[in-house]
Order: sequence, then C-alpha cells, then structure tokens
Amino acid sequence: MTSIENAAYTTTIGERLQQIRYALGFSIFDFSEELQVMPETIDSWEDNEVMPTDEELAAIAGKYKLDVAVLKYPNAYPLENMIPPNNFVEIIIDQIDDLNKAKVYQAETIDPKTALAIDRRIDLLQLLKASLITPGAI
Repeated sequence: MTSIENAAYTTTIGERLQQIRYALGFSIFDFSEELQVMPETIDSWEDNEVMPTDEELAAIAGKYKLDVAVLKYPNAYPLENMIPPNNFVEIIIDQIDDLNKAKVYQAETIDPKTALAIDRRIDLLQLLKASLITPGAI
C-alpha cells in the first residue's frame, strides 16, 4: 500500500459546509438565501476555491446553533456526533406545508402520479419529523 492509501481522509471546511447544507435539505440557492450571500459564494466555499471568513463562519454557526469549531475544524468534530439544529423540525414542517399548498393550488391540473408522489413525500417527511421529535418513535 502506498502512503496515500494509508492516509486518513481529511474533511475540508467546504465539505463540512456542504454536509451541513445537505443535512438541512437545502439547495445551494436555498442555503444562499438563508445566509444572504450569492449562490456562487456557497459554490466557491464548497469547492474550496475561497475560504469563508471567520465572521461568515461565526454567522453560519450562530444561525444553525452550531459551535463555530464544528465548521473551522471539521476533522476534530465528526458530523455524525452533531445534533440536528433546533430549526430542523421547523424546516420539515415548512416543506410539508409547501407540498400541501401546492397540492391544493394545483388540484385540478395535477396528474394522479404526481399527486401520489407528493403524498408519499409528505408521508416520509411526517415520519422524519416524528423521529426527530420523539427518537425511537418509528
């Protein structure tokens, strides 16, 4: 084995930001809106082309109730040890509401397969919400 194959994988700050974005279920556009930066900025952070400033990292950490060290030193804080942000359940509830509104708004024009897909997604989000509110409930 070469030394490269033996080397421990290191997570970059950009990769950690992307992991958090995925965990929150945000697209780059949603995340950029939340953080009030351009989508290109998020993309350049995640691609490690540009490093976010300490102030930007502190703002992200504060918004999602994270210790800034989780962002600055991703290898010292494995993502699986992180507790979902307090507003994660709120995000899921908003997604469920949006899907229900879309169904009602487009009730006459929506085809049955799409309606079924929306219902299934709502069901999955309801299960996810229940598991976050009461771990072990499902």
